[in-house]
Amino acid sequence: MPAARRSRPRRPPRSSWASGRDERLEYTASVYRSRINDYITGMELTGQAAVAACGQSMRPPASRTSTSGHVTLTGADARLRWQAMADHWLRERVDGARRER
Repeated sequence: MPAARRSRPRRPPRSSWASGRDERLEYTASVYRSRINDYITGMELTGQAAVAACGQSMRPPASRTSTSGHVTLTGADARLRWQAMADHWLRERVDGARRER
């Protein structure tokens, strides 16, 4: 039986954030950068690749799991909540991330 593979400890994520609120407005915003070892992700297969991997009877979506040695995730997240009128709140959330190998 092969020896178990050990992951190196992950460095803590680097992040910055800001938040605030008053009686009619609330907001939060953050940015982050994090390195992850042994990153596992799924890749959606379509067309002939899905048929080859799963057979003709498989209905979409078909996916394949893959492991990367390490990745660095960089992203941002922002949320806003505003009271336009009494008992009426407008909300918005924006986020995004980028993966680097």
